[in-house]
Amino acid sequence: MGLGPVGGIEGKVNGIVAEVKIGFDTDKFQASLDEFHIINAGHISFHFNGNPLIDWLLNLLTEVVTTLLKDVILLITETIVSGGVQSAVDAINDIINGIINPTTTFVPRNVAVEILGAVMDTKN
Repeated sequence: MGLGPVGGIEGKVNGIVAEVKIGFDTDKFQASLDEFHIINAGHISFHFNGNPLIDWLLNLLTEVVTTLLKDVILLITETIVSGGVQSAVDAINDIINGIINPTTTFVPRNVAVEILGAVMDTKN
């Protein structure tokens, strides 16, 4: 009947909208995460499984609890996702640093700076 100590929870977020502002310092050739905010939460849902005796009750209560704790859930989600976006910005900076300060490539520094400068000029 599956009444053991094993169970799980699945969460889903639909229709989430976030505002992300990434800056770029053209003197240092460094990107920065300036802002990250979830501006529309969409719909958050959770589903419990593993214990048929209480899962139905937990799943009924989940909608109410999710509505009451939506701000807390969004704050936690925003913090976690913001860390992932910051990691992506750090990876971009590592790539840029590898182009500007090559250690194993044959691209001279002045060529890398010219390439990045040309890219920045086309964006303006």
